Amino acid sequence: MQQAVEKTIKLKADMEGLVLWGHDIDVLLKRCEDAGIDIEPPSYIREKADAITRWEAECRYYPITVVRKDSIKKTYDVIVDWLSRGKTGNDL
Repeated sequence: MQQAVEKTIKLKADMEGLVLWGHDIDVLLKRCEDAGIDIEPPSYIREKADAITRWEAECRYYPITVVRKDSIKKTYDVIVDWLSRGKTGNDL
């Protein structure tokens, strides 16, 4: 799920002419803001950015890491909605 969030941010930024590198969700969102690009991230993504970022390394390198299924499902649902609404729509 971390990569889905990361790639969604990068896609939306790229559509506005900004190429991003890295994996840290907070940093990617900040770079968009600094460039004056509003990719309209859902509030859930902003609120959970640190936890979602940690999934990238912890789940890959520490296979005993536990991520709740409901957290994964919620993140998935938010990403699908975010992608489906383009740049406009109601925030989750």
